[in-house]
Order: sequence, then C-alpha cells, then structure tokens
Amino acid sequence: MEINDISIKKLKTGDLKEELPEIYELSKVIENNYWHNHESVLDHTLRVLQNYETYLAKAKGPVTFYLDQKIDNHQIKDLIFLAILFHDLGKKETLTNYDDGSSLCPLHEKLSVVKAKKILARFNLGLTERRYILNIVKYHSYLHSIVVRNNYNLEKQFNELASQKSDFIIGLVIMAMMDIQGGYFQETKPEEYQFEMNFYRQQLKLKNNFLMVKNQK
Repeated sequence: MEINDISIKKLKTGDLKEELPEIYELSKVIENNYWHNHESVLDHTLRVLQNYETYLAKAKGPVTFYLDQKIDNHQIKDLIFLAILFHDLGKKETLTNYDDGSSLCPLHEKLSVVKAKKILARFNLGLTERRYILNIVKYHSYLHSIVVRNNYNLEKQFNELASQKSDFIIGLVIMAMMDIQGGYFQETKPEEYQFEMNFYRQQLKLKNNFLMVKNQK
C-alpha cells in the first residue's frame, strides 16, 4: 500500500475499510473529557488530519523545506500524515469510562505504537521512515503532558526531549499542534490551550531559525 492511496476524502467515505479496518473501528470509541465532547476517536482523527492539511497549505519558510525533505523515498510531510492517522489507535482497547460520565484512555500511545507497527508493514516504507512515524505516535502524549502552564521544568524537559530525539522533534511538535486544535481543549480550557499553542509556535520558530541557518551553509 502506498501513502498516496490515502486521503481524507477516502477515509470519510469509507473507501479504505478493507485496507485500514483498524481506523474505522475507532468510530465506536467515544470519549468524553476536556479534550473530547462525546466524540468518536475517528472523528477526532479526521479533524486533526484536516487541520494538518490546512497547515500545509499555509506553511512557508524553512519549515516547508523540512517537510518536503525525504526520508528514504517519502517526504516528511507524508510521514507526519500517517503518524496523525495512527496516533490514537490504542484508544479502542484502553478506553475507561467513569461513573461521572467522563472517560480516559490511559497509556493509549503504547498500544497505538504496537498496532501502528503492524499496519505499517502493509506500506512500502523503509525502516527509518517507519521509525519516524512510530516515534511521533509514541511521544505525542508525553509532549502534551509536559507542556502545561504549571510545569516549571518544561524548558528542561522539552530541551532534553529535543536533544535526544532531534530527528523527529519538529514533526512531533507539528503533530501536537494539530492534535490540540482537533479537540475541544480550546473551549474547555482556553488559557491552557493558548499556552500550549504559543509554546509550540515558539519552538517551531526557533527550529525554523535553525533550519534557515543550516540551509544557508
């Protein structure tokens, strides 16, 4: 299977049910918390993908150079697309409903990696490309967990992550931005939402400056 075989339109119309049944199973997984308002994981995933397409259409500057680069045979922007598609796969098995009507999916990212790894075997992707996708899936929840207003160790924790995972940190930040825009976080916790978005934008700005200098050498 090729990445170009997948589109938001095909996902919405159900044209990929045979190729990607795991994605459509998420339509029955309903979450209710400050991120999701009685929303299916499939609907959330599609919304994040749509946000990403909008972002790509407006992106400019050094980040576009980064996104257009290839790892093996595929552009980074296409690998991020797959990471978004697979980032919440593990929520089907980890969904926990509580008496107050809320729900959470603790440690869903770990199972998402396991499931995504099996699905990626259907794609014509190199090992490095698969690793890029899986790392974004693996670390997206951790990134969300540290980017909060009352975390006084945020800069240290983020810099450690960026240093250790420099090969995919830009893709991870972009994915995280699209993720919070694809939920109800902006309505339920507007100040936290704005803090997180501002942090991600600032980090991308710093990375863009780095890429600009790098490209000029």
